[in-house]
Amino acid sequence: MSLRFDPDALTVGEDLRAVRVTLHAEQMDGTRVPCSEPRAMVVRRRGSPGFGIPPSADLTRVENEHELGMAMRACADAWQKGQHERADRELRIATRLAAELRDAARLRLLRSVSVTGPDDLPHLRRDVSRGQVQRLGLDSTKTAASPVDAVRPPPSGDAAVRRCPRCGTPPSAHSATFCEECGHRLDTTVDEPDGGPVDAP
Repeated sequence: MSLRFDPDALTVGEDLRAVRVTLHAEQMDGTRVPCSEPRAMVVRRRGSPGFGIPPSADLTRVENEHELGMAMRACADAWQKGQHERADRELRIATRLAAELRDAARLRLLRSVSVTGPDDLPHLRRDVSRGQVQRLGLDSTKTAASPVDAVRPPPSGDAAVRRCPRCGTPPSAHSATFCEECGHRLDTTVDEPDGGPVDAP
């Protein structure tokens, strides 16, 4: 969670209870129940403008990626509960963050389920399908690309793509030994003689 304040709106040296925070735990059925006592977050404006540690760009990106995922999930949750105005607000937050992060994949997804309204703002399409909304929720948890095989990195160029010698199916992982489709060993030929590598059991 991150909060932004206009420093000029705060009195110097005065404590301000900015927000009350209650932690919630998500249950198996998707509902959320409080799991902590409410706590107040107190902020104070210092009397030395411009003083402080500049935020790390990497830390800011991590925070924004987290907020993007939360906004996408909140948008999907609001739509499922029929809270269209809240879904629209979360959609706008998610769209802005995706654009700032240059997350092209998520930005395409968000734009595919939105339409520009009379107020010139993005709104969640009223005819959006349940599957599209569920994808919003699923994509909200994706924070990084799949790791690259450290032992044998994927080859460059289409000519180097491995395929099963029996059925022609490419393996999902470059380090795979057996074909996931037919079970044939990938480093053999179809006419492997007896005594050589065998198929997976």
